[in-house]
Amino acid sequence: MKNDNLILKQSIKQFKEKLCEEFRQKRSISALTRKLVCFMDTILCALFQKNNLHLGDKFCLLALGSYGRRELQLYSDIDLLLLHQEKVSKAETQRAQAFIQDCWDIG
Repeated sequence: MKNDNLILKQSIKQFKEKLCEEFRQKRSISALTRKLVCFMDTILCALFQKNNLHLGDKFCLLALGSYGRRELQLYSDIDLLLLHQEKVSKAETQRAQAFIQDCWDIG
């Protein structure tokens, strides 16, 4: 699993470098922002599913701040809220913690 996170972290780095290059080529900042948001959507949804948080309707992942407004900039923090039902099992809590750790590990 750690290797998967390392690959994701490198993928994010390469993607951001590509966006920086596009920015230097005077590409539309709106287009670059959309690309970044869509890329992060894909990464976060993959992590959400990897940790099986999509099963059983116990968890919901919400984007907040600039990411939630779809205005994420290249070096902005990504603010997330992992909403859950009042009662979750120990196993479900551990899956949520693994998701949070994965997010932290990939930066």
